[in-house]
Amino acid sequence: LEQRSPGGPFLAWRGLGNPERGDDRGRRLGSPVAVAAPDGRVHLFVRNADKRLSTRVRAVDGSWGPWRTLPGTAEVQDGPAVSVDAAGRVHVYAAGRESVRHWVDGRERTGRLPLSGSTVASADGELFHRPPADARLLGPAGDAGLDGYGEVVAARSAALGTVLL
Repeated sequence: LEQRSPGGPFLAWRGLGNPERGDDRGRRLGSPVAVAAPDGRVHLFVRNADKRLSTRVRAVDGSWGPWRTLPGTAEVQDGPAVSVDAAGRVHVYAAGRESVRHWVDGRERTGRLPLSGSTVASADGELFHRPPADARLLGPAGDAGLDGYGEVVAARSAALGTVLL
């Protein structure tokens, strides 16, 4: 659903299609995730039937661009995380078989992060990770000082900024 202003009415539902051709492949899609960039564009991502990420971008004028597949050949699992950093760059993270894949503005970052535990991207594009069987939450500067257990989830609050749960 589209809403053009905070608290405003929602427009009628409009299907965006999917990156696959044919019903069989279309049934193998992952769950979509989206993020709004400061320039007014909306970036939509979904795992496709080839287990890669596809994206479609909504322009400021409301028109949607075509589906395209992000670069890279490694398979990803469903459940990508997206964020926009302070510079307005769109970050996408997706778990692969042996690493966490990372794209910035549609370009794959080649450095790999080891896969295990729970990982989430903050609104600033920073990656936070809780290793398995460990209470520590690790961020770009090391131990974030937010011990806990279980999955890590990021939420955005106008008053508090990014909140890690």
